Amino acid sequence: MDSVLSVSIGDDDASAEQLAAAAGNLREELLGLAVDDLVRRWTSRSAGRTVKIELDGDLLELSHASRDQQRKLVEDWLRRRAAGEGSDGSGNA
Repeated sequence: MDSVLSVSIGDDDASAEQLAAAAGNLREELLGLAVDDLVRRWTSRSAGRTVKIELDGDLLELSHASRDQQRKLVEDWLRRRAAGEGSDGSGNA
């Protein structure tokens, strides 16, 4: 079965045009970075930014979190993904 990755972004202070440009930049970064590095870079740029990453129904959403909170959430999400658990924690992806 193929995995499906969905990424949604938001920025409280951005216009639609700025958000479209940011999405293009994020796409380029996605191609070259690990997920945890990418999320940390994106959310650290502005306090109003939001990142949602969904892989096979398992959602990671970060907004208005401290760096330590972001790190823990990303590590927990990646650990859950590595263990093969889905969004319900059952082990079903």
